[in-house]
Amino acid sequence: MRFALLLFLPTLAHACERPICMVAPDSIYHARTITFDDQASSYGPGRPQTDIMTLSGAAFGELFAGQTLQADGNFDRVAGMPDAPLTIQTVNTPSLSIVRLSDTNVLSGYGPTGYPKPTATGEGAIAVLFERDQPSLKFDLRGGEGGTAIVVFLRRDGTTIDTWIIGPLSERAYAFEAPNAANDVAGFFITNDDPDGIAFDTLSFEQFAQTS
Repeated sequence: MRFALLLFLPTLAHACERPICMVAPDSIYHARTITFDDQASSYGPGRPQTDIMTLSGAAFGELFAGQTLQADGNFDRVAGMPDAPLTIQTVNTPSLSIVRLSDTNVLSGYGPTGYPKPTATGEGAIAVLFERDQPSLKFDLRGGEGGTAIVVFLRRDGTTIDTWIIGPLSERAYAFEAPNAANDVAGFFITNDDPDGIAFDTLSFEQFAQTS
C-alpha cells in the first residue's frame, strides 16, 4: 500500500506518477453533486442515521464488508481488505449523523466513544460506495484544525488503488483523478486524527459522458 503526505501547494498539476492524483478542485467538473442539504438534520450532534444512506448515485456508511473497525483513542481506524464485490456496511448504530451548520448540512462520522458524545463528533470513519466506477471525484471537508485525514480509494473487487494522507486539514475542497481513467474508483473511505474532528460535504462525481 502506498502512502503520501501532501503539504498543500498553491497549484496542483493534473499529471502525477501515482494511480490516483490530487488535482485542483476547479480543474474538474461533474454531472452529479450530493450536498446533504435535502436530508433531515439537527444542530449539535446531528440527526442520527441508523442505516446505510443511499442517495443519488452513491451510498454512505461506516466501512466495507470484510473490514473491521478499531479504536485509536477517540478515533476510528479501519483494518482489513474489503470483500468482493465492494459492499458498504455500518457496524455501530448510529455511526453517522446529518448535522446542521449555519449555512449547510454536513455528514459527520462518530468515533469509538459513540453518538452523541462530543468526543466522538467528526472522529469516526466514513465510507462511500458509488453505483458506477468513477475516474474522478471531489468533496469538501468542514472543520479541520491542522490534523490529517487518510483517504483510501478502492476497486470494485475490494483491492486498494491508492492511499492519500492529506494535511494539515482545514475547510476546503479536495479533488482526485485517475490518470487516463486507468483506475476507476468504486468507493473510498476516510479516517482522521484531527483534534476537533471533521465533517464531509458536497461530494461531486460522474463525468458528463457517463450520464448520456
